[in-house]
Amino acid sequence: MIRPTREHPHWVGTRSITWFRETLQSFDAVIIATNHKDVNYQELGEWCNCIIDTRNAMVGVKTKAGQVWKA
Repeated sequence: MIRPTREHPHWVGTRSITWFRETLQSFDAVIIATNHKDVNYQELGEWCNCIIDTRNAMVGVKTKAGQVWKA
């Protein structure tokens, strides 16, 4: 959950989504903004059709052509 900050008070209380196949597949795209070792990027590659990877987190993960966009 996002805690209070002076710069972005409108985001206070916003929560992350639950890591379920159905939840992730319901989105048009997934953006990787931080590379965390606890995230299962293999599952992400199996479940999501469009992944925007700003941290090169998907390197080494088998994906389909055009599925991962590096930003």
